[in-house]
Amino acid sequence: VPTITYTITDGQGGTDTSTLDLTVSPVNDAPSVSVVLASVPAQGTATTGMPIASSTGTDPDTGDTLSYSLTTNPGGVYAIDPVTGVVTLTAAGAALVNSGANLPPVEVTVTDVGGLTGTASVPVVMGNHLPVDGDETNTTAEDSPLSVTAANGLLKGATDADGDSLSISGYSI
Repeated sequence: VPTITYTITDGQGGTDTSTLDLTVSPVNDAPSVSVVLASVPAQGTATTGMPIASSTGTDPDTGDTLSYSLTTNPGGVYAIDPVTGVVTLTAAGAALVNSGANLPPVEVTVTDVGGLTGTASVPVVMGNHLPVDGDETNTTAEDSPLSVTAANGLLKGATDADGDSLSISGYSI
């Protein structure tokens, strides 16, 4: 901040010059964070430690060290590196994905050395869920043909959480 020099006058020809020194005291400004999905595993492919998201914090205060934490973590499905902000699946998270269930949003908090925080979240939209079908049983009398269609036999009771159309892709006897 520059020094301000000013002159006062009494209106009668008398003057005096002085300076005004200003001091601007810095205040701590809150950081902000953005969260971006790294990958979205499909059912049956999730593993413990799989990266799910990355977090990037910024702070208007030059030189502030930032740390990352999970704002919420229902079921303990995520872990976060407090230094890098990388979010990974825990064993519970991998099991949840592999069972066909959806993951909760990734919610991250960034904290600066003064204790101020910023938060952000990103939804996790799951990839393809595997179709589910149980074993089927059909009966016919000896020497009688058995006619089984996909709808009344092999796909009866089969479901797909994504609403995908199901078909028979192969069979063996």
